[in-house]
Amino acid sequence: MLSKILDFLKPKTSIELDKNGNKASSELQVATAMLLFSVAGADSDFDPVEVRKTFSLIAKNYDLDKEQTMRVLAKAEEQFKKDSKIDKYAEFVNSHYNEDQRKLIFSLAWQVVRVDGKIENHERKYASKLRNKLELSREQAEEAKILAEQ
Repeated sequence: MLSKILDFLKPKTSIELDKNGNKASSELQVATAMLLFSVAGADSDFDPVEVRKTFSLIAKNYDLDKEQTMRVLAKAEEQFKKDSKIDKYAEFVNSHYNEDQRKLIFSLAWQVVRVDGKIENHERKYASKLRNKLELSREQAEEAKILAEQ
């Protein structure tokens, strides 16, 4: 019972600030958007539902208005077209966010995966790859999946 009360009182994890408490830079916002885009495009098809979900997640988690969100996503899309490999973006995210924040990002990615109501095998494989790139354990990934369902 006490642990539940402490969990309730514990501050919620956010990615609006980096692990040092600084406002997330536009580069960090773009890197996060890239990771979400990479999940949305795992099947080489950007479903409009997945793109809208990515938009709403970036806007909500970085507290951005529509115009700011469009700029972030436009930069991410531009980068994604140049090079869709996520390694450098995951490394950037890892260096600026703590474990709980990376788990939150994985949760956001999982929300993108499941937004269309079906989880395909290639999406599961890609999510597993992203989990490794974000340096999360299987247990942390499972916690993130549960968080994504709330």
